[in-house]
Amino acid sequence: MSTIALVFVTALGLQSKMFNSPELDLSFQHPANWKVIPGKKGDTKLEIPLAGGGKATLEIFSVAFREPAERWQEYQLMANQNLKRTVDRQWQEEVLGSPLLMTRIFYTVKAEPMATLVGLMYRSHPKKLNFRLTASSSVYEEAERSWREALQSLRTMSGSMPEAENPDRIVDTPIVPPKVEKPKPQVTFSAKGPTPSKLYRGPVKVSARAAGKDILLLLPDGWRADPDGDAFILTRKGFNGVVRMEVAGTLDSPPAQRALLASAAKTLGEFAQVTMRDESRPVTTKAGALLQIVRREGRSMDGGLVILHASGASGDYYWLLTYRANDPKHFRRDSGSLDSLMNGASVVLAP
Repeated sequence: MSTIALVFVTALGLQSKMFNSPELDLSFQHPANWKVIPGKKGDTKLEIPLAGGGKATLEIFSVAFREPAERWQEYQLMANQNLKRTVDRQWQEEVLGSPLLMTRIFYTVKAEPMATLVGLMYRSHPKKLNFRLTASSSVYEEAERSWREALQSLRTMSGSMPEAENPDRIVDTPIVPPKVEKPKPQVTFSAKGPTPSKLYRGPVKVSARAAGKDILLLLPDGWRADPDGDAFILTRKGFNGVVRMEVAGTLDSPPAQRALLASAAKTLGEFAQVTMRDESRPVTTKAGALLQIVRREGRSMDGGLVILHASGASGDYYWLLTYRANDPKHFRRDSGSLDSLMNGASVVLAP
């Protein structure tokens, strides 16, 4: 993933700077007194000073979202309802000929009323502009006005005219597993491809259904699965975080890659700040599943937060996992067990 580059240009007599993102192919002009704090994975935070000593925070993300526009709004609604926040309004505007999907949220932090504006530029581009503007309710209107003034200068860096996304013409990029003898060093989890003659089959068998078929979810030794609606909560001794896993088939569900991105998009709204994001390249596990991972670390309104999403596809069936921990230290301690789970889990048709 390319990193969002920040290029500052101050013209003589003009107290302004430019924010340039080659990854998004977008740039805009903002006041020179906005403090820009680049993130480790391309995400950027801008602190906006306001009258009377107040300030607002603008966070800019690049999001690979390819589902229908109304689905994005549904995800925002669900995420904020889970956080017990009030969704004041959801609506759509237009910027550079593309829809701008907006959600305004009200909530309270330590007895202080807060407001957040979430936006997604629904443009036909591999990565889409996603922003979160947050301020105290008492200064929110001024913060939104300042951001809208900056948005008026939004342009593409390439000079091309953006087009609105059309999910019907999206074709998933074929996933080709890396060669076993040359594992990719940038993959966070050390999944290695199996030998063709022997695949690992987890001894823990969990009965489930997917795409109208009876199937088995096979898990490594030491794991226990308890039903949670149509999914399962997985536990094991000494594990700190919470793992929820569901199974699906492509006959009546999206492909695994798309389901993974949708799952990750749902939980993005739970973060007040994202400090780290990691999206792994696909690898083949010892159970023969094609594994992909999306992990975010940061802070929620209540403290630390780590959320990891993963999918493991075996033919027409796949498992979809969501891991949560409220402390990065818990995730570090869980990573070995989590790695073993994702490498050893598989979905097979029941005999």
